[in-house]
Amino acid sequence: MTYINNERILKENFIDKFGLSKDDANLVLERSYTKSLKKGEFLYFNDVCYGYAFLKSGAIRAYLVSDTLREITIFTLKDGEECIICNNCFLENFSSNINLSATEDSEILVIPIDLFYDLKNRYQTLQNHILTLVSMRFSSSIKVMEQALFMPLTDRIRNFLQENAKDGSVKITHQEIAMNLGSAREAVSRVLKEMQNSGEILQSKGDIKVMNLSM
Repeated sequence: MTYINNERILKENFIDKFGLSKDDANLVLERSYTKSLKKGEFLYFNDVCYGYAFLKSGAIRAYLVSDTLREITIFTLKDGEECIICNNCFLENFSSNINLSATEDSEILVIPIDLFYDLKNRYQTLQNHILTLVSMRFSSSIKVMEQALFMPLTDRIRNFLQENAKDGSVKITHQEIAMNLGSAREAVSRVLKEMQNSGEILQSKGDIKVMNLSM
């Protein structure tokens, strides 16, 4: 069942999408593999080139760590999304500072880096897609930095809760929100308390229920 599912994903999202020849399609099907990640597990981005990856399930957080060990999330991969997991083919020098970790149990489907490079060099459609993907990730990173510099923390927390709510709630701790936003836990806790007092959210241990956010 897993092999059939992988074959379908590869055909729909890679082989047919970029018009691969029969021989190249067979190579992709033969050499691709799945990798499972437990919640909290890291992908060692700086040391290993995995290749071109599709997220089959779960969520993976990409983040930066400052010299003072403060973290800030620059984007999150969700079901069905893709990413190039390799430090020398992502965002040039910027990528060397990126860390990846699973925020929930996850599974990725990987096309090995050597095969991916070969296909990228021979298929213009794939090259164009990679440029679009890298541009999108870079724009997302710039947006995050702009928000960190210029947007009030209260608005950033509102946006974060709205974007991550499932069935009206977010299962997360104050510390995890702080890590995602590059802020201090104390500051996040203060804002969340104010939001609860104003009726925007309802908090319980490890869970925040979104009530009526003032966007």
